[in-house]
Amino acid sequence: MTDRVAIAGGTRVLVRLLGATTGPIVGTSGTGVELPEVESLGDISETNAEVQATPLNSKNIRYIAGLTDGAPMEITMFLLTDNAIQEAVHDAQTQRRELEITVQPDDTASQYRFNYQPTGHTLRLGAAGDPKRRVVAGRVNSRVIPEPNKNPAYDDGTP
Repeated sequence: MTDRVAIAGGTRVLVRLLGATTGPIVGTSGTGVELPEVESLGDISETNAEVQATPLNSKNIRYIAGLTDGAPMEITMFLLTDNAIQEAVHDAQTQRRELEITVQPDDTASQYRFNYQPTGHTLRLGAAGDPKRRVVAGRVNSRVIPEPNKNPAYDDGTP
């Protein structure tokens, strides 16, 4: 048997503004609209903060799992200055609105859906010859939910 390494090419990233009824990034849960020109995604991580819990009458330090803490994640896109969807993601950051992100690889049976809180926006204008980029920093703000993959290009390899 030969191991096959999957690559990220072919992955779709869908975005939906939570609680919105109008605008360029609305849709039903798990659908949203495709975020154009995504170059890379940071790690999609879940973590629990660790809390030190030591009573005053003890000299032992205990660590217990705390509340779920949003792990940082960046979304890097090639800059489209006239694209309503990219601008709406930037608006969500400035308005402190939460997004739902769905990542649909084209070569895995699962897609991954989670809430995302944008916390920063950076324009990387680069050097001569480099493409301009829009980078949205944020935090995974919920449990990461695996679902059956709905990427139209998904191929499970069955003949």
